[in-house]
Amino acid sequence: MAAFLLYLICINCVTLKAHKYMKKLFLCFSLLTLTVIHGQELNQFDTDGKRHGKWEKKYEGTNKLRYQGQFVHGKEVGTFKFYHKEAKGLHPSCIKEFIKTSDIARVKYYTSTGIFLSEGKTKGKLRIGTWKYYERVSGVLIEQEEYKEGKLNGIKTSYYQNGKVLQTETYKDDLLEGKKTMYAPNGNIVSEYTYAKGKRNGYFTEYDNKGEKSLTGKYTDNKPRGVWKYYTDGKLTRTKDYTLSNNPKKKKRK
Repeated sequence: MAAFLLYLICINCVTLKAHKYMKKLFLCFSLLTLTVIHGQELNQFDTDGKRHGKWEKKYEGTNKLRYQGQFVHGKEVGTFKFYHKEAKGLHPSCIKEFIKTSDIARVKYYTSTGIFLSEGKTKGKLRIGTWKYYERVSGVLIEQEEYKEGKLNGIKTSYYQNGKVLQTETYKDDLLEGKKTMYAPNGNIVSEYTYAKGKRNGYFTEYDNKGEKSLTGKYTDNKPRGVWKYYTDGKLTRTKDYTLSNNPKKKKRK
């Protein structure tokens, strides 16, 4: 009986050592396999010739990273990071978050040292929706604009450092269209202009630091027209008539 027990103990010891050896061998094999697979996955194409898996591209003729991200059969998904060629820091200049089921991406821009500059959305390569821009030092919002299919459409608002509105403009297909209003730091209106197809067209009003109107007039295609009126403390003090001097069909009398 004692001899039999000794035999079982010996068998168990041999089995345990073999198990440990096989475990180490399996671990090494797994690591080697993962390394090979990882190398194979980088910058690969699917059977249709579309980018698939992890991709990294460098600037031509350099070892500097241009972008890195993940493709699924030619479609960007997840996080993509883009870098400046002549970067002072290591932070991506642009980070895009892609959704597999949509062409819309959330985009954020930075300096190469990591200072947050702006954010918005794109559809393909075109900007859409609201875009916001931030001051480099303070990080406060300084401008906000609206895009439709890559063009400015809607209200563009600029801000003072304290968050108060500096200026509002209305755009249509990248051109000023409608009212443009500027504000003083105290919130008073400084001026109101009307635009059409990117040019000053229509009546305008300017105000003094007390909020009283100081000048009124009219523009046609950026040129002054009609009678301009000048005010002091809200009272009319003089006028200037642009009708004759700007009408080519009329001649000045000698």
